[in-house]
Amino acid sequence: DKVEFRDQLLYMGIVEPLLLNLARPANMTLLNNVVWTISNLCRGKPSPDMVYLQPLLHPLADLLNKSVSMDVLVDVVWALSYLSDGSNDRIESVMHTGVTTKLVEFLADMNSQLTAPTVRCLGNFVTGSDIQKQ
Repeated sequence: DKVEFRDQLLYMGIVEPLLLNLARPANMTLLNNVVWTISNLCRGKPSPDMVYLQPLLHPLADLLNKSVSMDVLVDVVWALSYLSDGSNDRIESVMHTGVTTKLVEFLADMNSQLTAPTVRCLGNFVTGSDIQKQ
């Protein structure tokens, strides 16, 4: 909950071991914990520096198309919503992963746990530049 601790972890290189565990999790419990951790590293004001988090974007986006738990999906979408909250560059970085179509698909089930983070993420997208809104 303290951005100072978050920033210190990012500065000290926590992303690299998290990426290794995203790529080859030993089990689903570990994947749940890793994605939850990443989601928490992406949140807070001021927003974390994208220099540290950029390597996580495509691996997170890839999880949206894999057979994973609902908890993993929810935390991935929350992470993407935090990462796309802010400047047009942040929005573009997330949109560039190709997640928009999948996020729109998630809206089909309005009772899903994915609704709130999906609406938040897509809402960030439409606050971007005119090109991003298309």
